[in-house]
Amino acid sequence: MSSRVTSLRRSQVVRAATQSPVLRDLRHLDSIPRWWLKKATFADPSPKVVKQKDRIKWWNIVPGDQVRVLGDRESTIREVLSINRFSNRVYLKGIRNEGESSQQPPRSINVHYSKCQLFIGKHEFPPVDGSTETRILPVFATRLGTSKPTWNVVKHCWEWKRFAVNTTPRLPHWSKEIAADLSDRVQIPWPEKEPEEKAPPTDYDTKAEVVAELTYEPSPITTRLLDPVPRQHLQGKQERKYLNSVLNPGAPFDKTAAMEVHVEQELSPIHSRAKKQKRWQELQAYRRQLLHDYIAAEMAPEKMRKHKTSKEARAWAVFKWREKMQEMQKAEKQRRWVNRGAQARLIRKQARKAKKAAREERRLKELSLAVADNQIIPEGVPTRSPQP
Repeated sequence: MSSRVTSLRRSQVVRAATQSPVLRDLRHLDSIPRWWLKKATFADPSPKVVKQKDRIKWWNIVPGDQVRVLGDRESTIREVLSINRFSNRVYLKGIRNEGESSQQPPRSINVHYSKCQLFIGKHEFPPVDGSTETRILPVFATRLGTSKPTWNVVKHCWEWKRFAVNTTPRLPHWSKEIAADLSDRVQIPWPEKEPEEKAPPTDYDTKAEVVAELTYEPSPITTRLLDPVPRQHLQGKQERKYLNSVLNPGAPFDKTAAMEVHVEQELSPIHSRAKKQKRWQELQAYRRQLLHDYIAAEMAPEKMRKHKTSKEARAWAVFKWREKMQEMQKAEKQRRWVNRGAQARLIRKQARKAKKAAREERRLKELSLAVADNQIIPEGVPTRSPQP
């Protein structure tokens, strides 16, 4: 296997599951280096990839289709949620069973591409022997045919048509000769994406005409340094200040004025080395100033009455300053712990543990043994009839 891949990235392999039915490239057929499949840490996802020769080139099952899984006795029709072209897996939406909570979404399943049969629709079939009523049965495609794929220059994707060559149950007007004819094949349309429903506007939403209103009036004076400076008699007081701010970025300027200002500080990254150093220097200056304030407070005449010497007063000031520094460090550690999401994960973990304990307790309360031989019920224990 080649260790160099030019058109494919590792992030595309790790996050290969997609909900888009459009095929824009054939990168899923490229070779993948082995080290891409290794996990750097325990929390990293482990991508699963089949061999290059086993990958499917043209996918006829895409998100939005309705399929059934081979081997399902109930022949439940499920909707395709997403697909993974590197592992040949199809992710299907789960079905909510009776008695399940409506707040918790149903759990999805994933199956191999070969275990899915496309749902064509419900068709009428002749009645069985001894009956006069027609039957309406769901029809699934057991064999698919496609047209020649073509590249759509406008949409930047591959396009082709898919047909049902054979179905189960077989359509009544079909025969082996008719099924071989291309004109009589059942074309299966591609799923169409439903338009998103827009929520009705509320009092907190901004109206469209307010958003489209132009409220910014640029300054009539050019901001380019190479352009000629306008004459003095055409300039007002505000224009003079603006020109001074353009020519001297360090000069004070009224930031509330409705004209351009220097935004290099706002646009520069906050994690640059210069800004980190500036914040560190400001923190050190704040610590030194806080220590001086504590020492000055302890050396005050009303505090010196409690201390024997100035050395003892300074020691008390340093002690209080160190306690303050420890509190600040704990508060900063707590803030970072909350910002990185650890608090939210802890709350979710506690909720899961509580639900698990409640389930175990409910199972123990509802536990019942079937009546059988060689069973002795201790005296004083109430009996309960077994559930049917």
